[in-house]
Amino acid sequence: MRDSIIVSISELRSLVQDARRTGKQYVQLSILEPLDDSDGGEPVPAELSLCAFDSSECIEFDNIYAPENESELNEQIATAVHMSSNLL
Repeated sequence: MRDSIIVSISELRSLVQDARRTGKQYVQLSILEPLDDSDGGEPVPAELSLCAFDSSECIEFDNIYAPENESELNEQIATAVHMSSNLL
């Protein structure tokens, strides 16, 4: 099971803005595992799923897919300098 995913900031921002417009108070984020092409179809990369909800309904949004070069980006982040957003 994955505990992280890399996605585009602009896609994530757009998704969060869409969720805010629903007026819901909470959001559930789920990371869906990549699907291989063992059945001969196209492989599907890992994806981030978002559902804005309250006690009466859950509104699901289009998923955001990890970029094709996610493994390279994971290598880069492992060696990158990490800092707190409080310093920005």
